Amino acid sequence: MPPVQVPSWLEGFDPLLAVVLAGLIPGLEPRYAVLLGAYLGLPLVEVVAVASLEAVLLSVILSRILSIVDPLLSRAPLVGGLYSRYRSSALRRAGPGIERWGGLGLTVFVAIPLPATGIYTGALAGLLLGIDPGRMQVYLAVGGLLSIGITLALTVLIA
Repeated sequence: MPPVQVPSWLEGFDPLLAVVLAGLIPGLEPRYAVLLGAYLGLPLVEVVAVASLEAVLLSVILSRILSIVDPLLSRAPLVGGLYSRYRSSALRRAGPGIERWGGLGLTVFVAIPLPATGIYTGALAGLLLGIDPGRMQVYLAVGGLLSIGITLALTVLIA
């Protein structure tokens, strides 16, 4: 895929930094950062390495801090209602698979490269369903890495 013309207001902005930042945004996550990196014409090996590192780091961090952040967000005056709907959505989407297949269900849920099925939503569903944080970080990381692999394969096939 040939590199794209960067808009003038983005000139001087490091494209790899854009990939890093995109990989940290809920909803985009590392899997869609791969698409951005390919779109920007970056070497796929570099992009996949960055995205993979992000997937593992997000998995470790989210599995450890969500138990602290979840109650705070649930009671937050400005975002509590919205976050409560997100919690319900996470349980509705991921709950049946996790309840039926446990860690494998969580891994598959995170691996599916569709909106609202990534590491953030998987971590929240895992927390709400009582998955041990140590095990959850492994399920999230494996699912995140699989998602990157699926996205990469589709990117290479389409390009």
